[in-house]
Amino acid sequence: MTSASESAFLAPADPRWRGFLDRTPHDTYHEPAYVRVAAAHGGGRPCAFWARRGQAELLIPLIVRALPEALGAPDTWSDAIAPYGYPAPLVTPYGDGDPDGDPDEDADALVAMFMDGCREAGVVSVFCRLHPLLASPLAALGAHGLVHEHGQTVYIDLGLSADALTQQLRGSIRRDVQRLARAGFRLEIDRWSQLPAFAAVYTEAMDRLGAARSLYFDEPYFRALIDELPGSMHLACVLAPDGALAAGAFFMVCQGLMQYHLGASADAYRAQSPLKMCLHGMSLEAGARGYRWHHLGGGLGARQDSLFHFKSGFSPLRGVFRSWRAITDRARYDELVSRVPAERRAAVPADFFPGYRAG
Repeated sequence: MTSASESAFLAPADPRWRGFLDRTPHDTYHEPAYVRVAAAHGGGRPCAFWARRGQAELLIPLIVRALPEALGAPDTWSDAIAPYGYPAPLVTPYGDGDPDGDPDEDADALVAMFMDGCREAGVVSVFCRLHPLLASPLAALGAHGLVHEHGQTVYIDLGLSADALTQQLRGSIRRDVQRLARAGFRLEIDRWSQLPAFAAVYTEAMDRLGAARSLYFDEPYFRALIDELPGSMHLACVLAPDGALAAGAFFMVCQGLMQYHLGASADAYRAQSPLKMCLHGMSLEAGARGYRWHHLGGGLGARQDSLFHFKSGFSPLRGVFRSWRAITDRARYDELVSRVPAERRAAVPADFFPGYRAG
């Protein structure tokens, strides 16, 4: 096996990013345009770390962030986080033209190259969310950081018939969907004139839940995704008999995998549970279009909470959500943590990462 290797942090326009994705199973979260939109929303620099060793390649989509000013760190230090969703580190399939390759050895070497590249770039720590339905090099990631298992997610087999998709619904969900239809509620897909109303309903829901600011997504964010990833976005809306938006959900599709990205019900219609019609109706439509899987995600923080219970009523299939936490420069990381007042560190869970962003 050739030992030729190279690595770099890639800007979204770098053709090596696009080339890697053209050769590798991936999701919308790995697309340069998605990372660019996510970085514009949350703040930071969009990029991907790419490395090659012989025939094997690694890609990790990232947002590189400035450190909190209160830490007083040099401006050459930073940290990185994966964009919102499941933009897991990906390694190309092995064996193509390289019969002597060792997948485990290659993956470990590629992740080691990432750690070295971060240190050289001043990136002190990295937090990545792994993908429940796409393979990640877990052993290599665990050798260079902590792979943490959070809990289960729910996904739907869209290869089932429409009748089978309906029959596998929890009984209460199936009855509510049928009741909504009888009452005159209707589903409309990709009626983009409803986007302002959906954005308003989503904000209303986040206000009601007291959600973290990072979970607020406004109309310009949704429009940016539509413009930057044409043909990959879907908006499903459930309209009340009077035409008002009762619920809406935003979906992303890549290589036959549909992700339920964000959704909400209007306060005035919550009692009727219109989001159930939204999610099931979109599954039926996606199956008819030939999509393969519909990933609903899990509970808040992948917990077995009321949100997970709601999603679990749509399918018996489960994925596992994991994250990867890597300290690339231990001395700098410990120095940053030491600068956080003890009372702030004590107020957050012990597994909060990175520790210097506590509070």
